Amino acid sequence: AELILIDPKKGVDFGWLDGMPHMKRPLITEVEEAKQVFDELVKVMDERFERLSAIKAPNIDYYNRQVASEERMSRIFLVHDELGAWMAQEKEYQEVVLSAVANLGMKARAAGIHLVLITQRADADAVPTKLRDNMGNRLCLKVQNSTGSRMVLGTAGAEKLLGKGHMACMLSNQSPPAGQGFFVVQVP
Repeated sequence: AELILIDPKKGVDFGWLDGMPHMKRPLITEVEEAKQVFDELVKVMDERFERLSAIKAPNIDYYNRQVASEERMSRIFLVHDELGAWMAQEKEYQEVVLSAVANLGMKARAAGIHLVLITQRADADAVPTKLRDNMGNRLCLKVQNSTGSRMVLGTAGAEKLLGKGHMACMLSNQSPPAGQGFFVVQVP
């Protein structure tokens, strides 16, 4: 696994990760470098699909089972904390993210690229419709009202969560339990 971490708060919460062996690059704390990373990930995804296509592999797991160990591809996780901070303030950044997520959101998983986008604010500036539409899995902790829940999950209900690790989630390609609009999970 390779980790790319973007933190607009200058890394105050994640400084302990800097220098860890799975970090693909140092912690990213500047808008320009973050824009570059999104563009690079789209290129990496396209290159990976070329490799998958060459051996007719439908996904990274199949590919890695078919090739020699030195040819295997790692999984890449891009974790973007406080996404809303830059999305609301930097219109150019918002366009870069929306374009990259439109490319990566639905097909990057097969190539072993995973996006984790985190925001404290569930509003249209932090999580625009175009972004939500391209994200398959969504996790939501307790929000203040049903508007925030609809913003993240597409349905009300997350405002009724208990807090302290109680969360709601929508998972791509999985229907929620009968009579529920989403899965409810309790984590420690």
